[in-house]
Amino acid sequence: MFFSKTEFRFVFVVLSVLVVAIALNLQVSYKKGRDLQRKNDISSIQTALTTFQSAYKTFPMSDSEGRIVGCIEDPEQTPVVFSSCEWGVDQFSILEAMPTDPLSTEGWGYYYQSNGKTFQIFVTLERNSDPEYKPEVFVRNLPCGGQTCNFGRAYGNTPLDKSLEEYENEVVDK
Repeated sequence: MFFSKTEFRFVFVVLSVLVVAIALNLQVSYKKGRDLQRKNDISSIQTALTTFQSAYKTFPMSDSEGRIVGCIEDPEQTPVVFSSCEWGVDQFSILEAMPTDPLSTEGWGYYYQSNGKTFQIFVTLERNSDPEYKPEVFVRNLPCGGQTCNFGRAYGNTPLDKSLEEYENEVVDK
């Protein structure tokens, strides 16, 4: 039993549509998974920052490249001297190694800001349709690697749509 040309074309079109639909759904699933990892990573970083703050009575400062200045250079040295932690490499607080963006090899990254009293940590979500996507973060034009940050978390009531300096000025004015 053989297919006629018309039947063959119909089967080919149906199979092609199925393959395209499966491929698109697979891509969406990969993006959701990477976004979930990013959210989990910054939750872990928040926990480590809180642990650091409990031990040292301050949050670690940030450097000009958005890294956490909280990795101990020499555990034997007194007083303790902190250096910038490399994402994906250095041990920080309770973290064995600093997390890194799932697409870090493609230039994606995390971005941290702190003045010692409070902090903000940012990532780029791949899906703008994610319910936690924050356009107010995106318009700040912060560099999450080669991407623009569009999601973040902060300590307490610290807003994500303002720099820490702006927030501190508002608090002082009130």
